[in-house]
Amino acid sequence: MISIINISKSYGEQQIFKNASLCIKSNGLYLLKGKNGSGKTTLLNLISKDLPLDNGEIKIDGDIS
Repeated sequence: MISIINISKSYGEQQIFKNASLCIKSNGLYLLKGKNGSGKTTLLNLISKDLPLDNGEIKIDGDIS
């Protein structure tokens, strides 16, 4: 399970996420859908630790990343 808890991420003055939360359960199929620039790639980069969070936490199987 991936738990995204109150994350925030900005690029300069452009705020991508502000206190966003999401729970992705195991054994499911999920789709990220949105317009260009809506934060899909940023979210995946935050989950994979390729980008640092400004605020909040991401837990993968209970471990904080």
